[in-house]
Amino acid sequence: MIIYFSGTGNSAMVARQLRQQLSGPADTPETADAARLYELSADRLLYPHRQMLTARPGELVVWVFPIYAWAPPYMVLRFIRKVKFLHGEDARHFMVCTCGDDIGRADDRWREAIGRRQWTPLGAFSVQMPNTYVAMKGFDTDPADVAAAKLAAMPARVAAIADAIRRNYSRSDVVRGSWAWLKSNMVY
Repeated sequence: MIIYFSGTGNSAMVARQLRQQLSGPADTPETADAARLYELSADRLLYPHRQMLTARPGELVVWVFPIYAWAPPYMVLRFIRKVKFLHGEDARHFMVCTCGDDIGRADDRWREAIGRRQWTPLGAFSVQMPNTYVAMKGFDTDPADVAAAKLAAMPARVAAIADAIRRNYSRSDVVRGSWAWLKSNMVY
């Protein structure tokens, strides 16, 4: 199951690409599970406590979302905190985030949120996508050539992430950037 939130479409694009990479022969439960997309939008975000998800033992649960100021979006963390997830503790949870350049310590925040639910966080990954963050002075969208290069690199990066997920990779394979702790804990 791929649970995703997308603000501008970058994370939706990565979620769909990841679905293609993780889907295999339809006769295996694991590949059938990976083919399920669950979008976090509208009522699902407004009323996460009303949502009921169910995982089978060993099912892949991949959380895909953008990075907002070097952390997971508040609404994603709120969803993790409040959703009813039957057998969530039996699933294999992974994080795939999109960012313009780096994620700071966002993977640590995701791991904490997943761990508070008594779920087991495994691998965390970042995918650089065209920058859409313009809320702080000094930040702007990428020039067309930089955006195009990031989009061209995305399929290969997602394929590598899918391979790592299949192998139950349990560490972080992310671009932290400089001053990661400061960005995720003070700027955020």
